[in-house]
Amino acid sequence: MAARAPIAARRAAVPRHPALTGRRRAARPALMALAAGVALAGCSEPVMTQADRAELRNIKPSHVVPKSSPAQLVNTFRAVCVDGPTTFEGRVAKLRDLSYVPTRPRSARGMQYFVVDDRRPSISLSARMCIATAEARTGQSERFGDYVARAFPGAQPLDPATLTATAERAWQVTTPRPGIIASTREPFQFISRYSLVFFDARAPETP
Repeated sequence: MAARAPIAARRAAVPRHPALTGRRRAARPALMALAAGVALAGCSEPVMTQADRAELRNIKPSHVVPKSSPAQLVNTFRAVCVDGPTTFEGRVAKLRDLSYVPTRPRSARGMQYFVVDDRRPSISLSARMCIATAEARTGQSERFGDYVARAFPGAQPLDPATLTATAERAWQVTTPRPGIIASTREPFQFISRYSLVFFDARAPETP
């Protein structure tokens, strides 16, 4: 039998999650790609505390892009992105109240990512966009379609191909604010991600 490599060498070969530094192995995609979205920089960034960093180190890798139920995904999207505060700062405060923590400074495209250590979806924010992301599961698309029909009776369907290559369904809405509501689906490493997107057409590009 061939001799096994030293433990340190074997551990070094295992890819680690960038937000889960320390001794925990990464079993899920990098936080850097929780959701795709076109956004503009300029939002004031939430301050990461020592408690945030400790919680990120201990978060289950499977909760970074979680297996949210259809109800969890749609209800969180509704509460944070649609019916919740309309500003970046207000949404950050809402997420803090819901026990979410920021993962790192904003991306070059202006997105700030938030996670929570349970099966609620991850949230991505910019000045004009709010995205809830989870692993793709059966029933999510149907639940989202039912929600749109119920909450936005005047929604006008859009051709998703005009928005992004990963868009699955899209509508133009006028309430509670003029904008676009959409779903996206894309494969990533070992999983497929399903995201719900609200783009606020009237929000300022910077707060």
